[in-house]
Amino acid sequence: FTEIGWNYLLNGTGSGELPNGGYYATWVDPKSTDFTMNIVKISRDHAMCTRPPLPNFQVKEETVTIQLAASTKAPAELQVWYSNFETFDRAPPMFQKSTVKVTDNRFSLFVPIGSMFTVTTVTSGHKGSFDQIPSTSPSFPLDYADDFQSTPESQNARWFADQIGAFEIHPSSDGKKSLKQMVAALPIGWSDQGTRGPMTLIGMREWQDIEGKVDFK
Repeated sequence: FTEIGWNYLLNGTGSGELPNGGYYATWVDPKSTDFTMNIVKISRDHAMCTRPPLPNFQVKEETVTIQLAASTKAPAELQVWYSNFETFDRAPPMFQKSTVKVTDNRFSLFVPIGSMFTVTTVTSGHKGSFDQIPSTSPSFPLDYADDFQSTPESQNARWFADQIGAFEIHPSSDGKKSLKQMVAALPIGWSDQGTRGPMTLIGMREWQDIEGKVDFK
């Protein structure tokens, strides 16, 4: 519901926090009157992740009224897409489309806990589709070897996934290319504060009885 070149409105000027918990953020097209606003209200129980513990916070359902700036020139109704990630007594609503009326350059939405709204002037949006879920068969090309000599400099190595730090291909002291860790400072860590790095991974968890050899300096 946005395009490259749209501007994010800073906190207090189109983005911010809802009165009873939750957030909203707005993007505007500098070349037209189009805009898109996301409204999110997720409870603390569903906001946890592997980062350091979140501070305590509470959210409550509420009806939110958004007052648009006069320069917005909003249409008579806006497109609304709604999903809820904390509905357990029935199938959760996902990407439900509706509209909301704009009166005196304002509109109102009931925002329950677990909800995410996209409110936009863009009318061409639609829910994606696919024929069928592709089958999965984990595999990795064995035998595998790479001396990195054919990889362009300053690029990532194929099949490697950096976890702590950032690894790139660069010439080593003998002139040959090698995989080099480029971040000199300890990065911001998650659960282990980055003390177990730097680290980059290759392979798959299904591997058993695999032998590997590495040349390093």
